[in-house]
Amino acid sequence: MIDGAEDGPVYDISVSGKLVSSNGGGIRIWDLNTQEMIQRIRFAGLRPTIEWSVDETRLLVAYTRTDPGVGDEIVYTHSIQIMDVASGTVAQEFFGFPVALHLATWNTDETLILSTDFDGAVYITDTHTGETTPILESDVPIFSADWSPYGAQVAVGVALDASVRLSENVISRTEGAIPGLKIVVPFPSVNQLNTLLPICHEDAAADGFVLDGLPDSAEMSQLPELVNMLTQLVDETRHPCLVDALAVTEALTAVSAS
Repeated sequence: MIDGAEDGPVYDISVSGKLVSSNGGGIRIWDLNTQEMIQRIRFAGLRPTIEWSVDETRLLVAYTRTDPGVGDEIVYTHSIQIMDVASGTVAQEFFGFPVALHLATWNTDETLILSTDFDGAVYITDTHTGETTPILESDVPIFSADWSPYGAQVAVGVALDASVRLSENVISRTEGAIPGLKIVVPFPSVNQLNTLLPICHEDAAADGFVLDGLPDSAEMSQLPELVNMLTQLVDETRHPCLVDALAVTEALTAVSAS
């Protein structure tokens, strides 16, 4: 056992084998190969979740800061922080969350952050604009949520008896078919689809699949034909990019029909 790592309570391991843990007093980073602590970042406040960036230069954390208020009052400020590992400082911070966050996780290219809070809300934060948008609300806390491999879908674990409300233009993919799981496409757009399609061609080719007939871009009028084409390709390849492209195409079709 790595001495001091039990001080958690939250952990993440990087691709190169660095263990990070966080508790109420700071962040510690260990080299798993040598089992030596290589860095410590001190802070006050609670960080209930922590995640490495792919290049291991940043940490994504949900944060709750406490400040004295009037009299015996305690003021709580809830945010998402992106910390620079080398300097141990906060590079970006996003506010506007009404209650404490339970988790925060990046999408594949680390431009969007998915988070959940203890009141049952799920949010997406754009790291470029700083805008945070709720995508789902439940009447009980949500402790599990994650992105699909190409970031077009979000899976949310919900209580079996929970009442769930989706935000406008967030399209459900499950409709209760899988108990305890809600899969949604947040804010589908033609631009999103046309970003995915060339990536699908490139990544599928790298995996040995040739996507004959699949266009690099599409317009709304082409969606019905594209749904049929993607459905067939998903059945043949099960490639995750095509799965996401199909989800966006079907979501756009549902939006246009409403």
